[in-house]
Amino acid sequence: MDWQEVEKTGGKVVTYGSFKLGVVERDSDLDLLAVVPRHVSREDFFVDFYHHLAKKSEVSELRALYKDVVPVIKFKYKDIDVDLTVARLMCKEKIPEDEDFLMHHIATVDLDARCLRSLNGYRATRELLQLVPDMAKFRAVLRLVKLWARRQGIYGNMLGFLGGASWAILVAKACQLEGEQLQ
Repeated sequence: MDWQEVEKTGGKVVTYGSFKLGVVERDSDLDLLAVVPRHVSREDFFVDFYHHLAKKSEVSELRALYKDVVPVIKFKYKDIDVDLTVARLMCKEKIPEDEDFLMHHIATVDLDARCLRSLNGYRATRELLQLVPDMAKFRAVLRLVKLWARRQGIYGNMLGFLGGASWAILVAKACQLEGEQLQ
C-alpha cells in the first residue's frame, strides 16, 4: 500500500493494559492494539506485517499466535516484551484520529469475534480508568497487590492464577467500594 492510500484510510496503534493504567513495571509487557481499516486482512497482519517485523534488527523472539482466543504477535522490541493484537474495523472507510471513537458502539459493528476480543482489551482498560474514583490510590494499591501476588507465586494467567487485568478489575472494585463507604 502506498503512503497516499495509508493517509486516506488511516489506522493507529493504541496502548492498553498496565501501560495505559499507569502501573507499568520493569518486567511488564507493552500491550498494543493495531486498529486497521476493513481492507487490511488478517493475513496482511499475521503474515505480511509479521515478515516485516522479522526484518527489523530491534525485534527478537518474534512469534505469531494467530489461532489463540485473542490472536497476537508477541516479540521483544529492544528488550521490551510487546503483545500486539489487531482489530479490523468494518464500520468506516477511514479510521478516525481520535481514539475515543473505539469506545462507541459503532466501532464494534460487524467485527469478527477475534477482533472484538482484541478491541475489548483496550475498551476494558479505558472503562477501568473511568470507573475508579481515585486514580492515584488505585495505581498505588494495584502495584502493591501485583507485587504481593508475584511474591506469593500466585500471579499470571499462564500459571492458572489471576493476571494483570483480573487484579486490576478487583482493585478497581475495591476502590469503588471504599469510595462508597466514605460518602
